[in-house]
Amino acid sequence: MAQSNPGLKRPPGYLDPSVPKSQVQKKPTSIPRSQIPPSFHPKRKRRSCCCCCCCTIISLILFLLIIFAIFGTLFYFWFQPKLPTFHLHSIKTPTFTVNLTSGGTYLDAVTDVRFETTNPNTKLEFMYDDINVRISYEDTADLGTATVPAFTQGRKNTTVLDFETSVKHLLIDDDIGGRLKNQLHDNNMVVDVEVKTRVGVGVGSLKFGMMDVKVVCENVQVKSNGGGSEPKCKINLLKWINIH
Repeated sequence: MAQSNPGLKRPPGYLDPSVPKSQVQKKPTSIPRSQIPPSFHPKRKRRSCCCCCCCTIISLILFLLIIFAIFGTLFYFWFQPKLPTFHLHSIKTPTFTVNLTSGGTYLDAVTDVRFETTNPNTKLEFMYDDINVRISYEDTADLGTATVPAFTQGRKNTTVLDFETSVKHLLIDDDIGGRLKNQLHDNNMVVDVEVKTRVGVGVGSLKFGMMDVKVVCENVQVKSNGGGSEPKCKINLLKWINIH
């Protein structure tokens, strides 16, 4: 008995003519999505770029700090740097006159100050800017100022600086004039001496930056023939480091 061949498979989308068109199911049409303008699209955050820049900056700062630390350590162990020392050697008043008049109290004074600075280093030089000295009495009477020009101090060297300050016909308070006259007569007059300058460091042809230095000697006893008590001075570096 002969067997019938199976029918061929119908291709996709084939419509059987024997089936009414009303019974054919149609696929639902898809609703097109609304298009969002590009300006409303959320922007991508650039966190990775910012993090990369921050890491680079931090790494560079740490690298520079390490280099400076290594350089400073080598510099210290090779040169053994030491700060300069300052000493007020003497102060005297060859001329000191207080005139009490009906029109006021006037001061005529000449003060000689001898100051010493020492460089204890064997490999470093010190470069001094102009040195200014000011002498005052009780922060109320200015006994004059003087200046020594800039100079370079060699290694293992002590330099003597002589200042001469003067005031002439200076009007002062009557009470201050009376105290000055009495103290000078009794050889117990005290003044304050302030020295200001800027100091740099030199190594051969290399020069390093200048730093502010202020030396303050308070309550220095003055006698007309020089001498006086040994003053205690305070050194101020960079306007915030005090050395006694």
